[in-house]
Amino acid sequence: MPRAPAPPSPPVEGYTIDQIAHATGLTARTIRHWTARGLIEPPPFRAAATRYGGEHLARLRAIQQLREQNVRLDVIRARLDAPAAPVAPALVRPPPPRYPLERWERIVLVPGVELHVNAAGGPMLRRMAEEIYAAYGPTPAEDVDE
Repeated sequence: MPRAPAPPSPPVEGYTIDQIAHATGLTARTIRHWTARGLIEPPPFRAAATRYGGEHLARLRAIQQLREQNVRLDVIRARLDAPAAPVAPALVRPPPPRYPLERWERIVLVPGVELHVNAAGGPMLRRMAEEIYAAYGPTPAEDVDE
């Protein structure tokens, strides 16, 4: 007699090690190392179902921010474990965007008319922008406030 299929597992909340590594930009190895050093509390072990919570994510981001300031791990641990040390939004900043960033220059030709030029456009684009500004920009008698 064939066995009935097992009921679906309840949804699991939290992050796997790979998910939290991806969310923070860290490697799973770094997260395990910091856990072993006592910087973050290990999550309850459930084999493949082990999940990290939001508090782990916040603490990892706080550690990252302090590491970017060249603070040693033992000092970070002491700071974060101190009773008055909050792992709060002041210590946690959002991760950098995953979309490409571009720098643009904003040139006011006349009040209400702007020219936007990609800063990485190169000398030809720069020369075109200068020609447009010379032809359509304010005259020396006009005063443009930014």
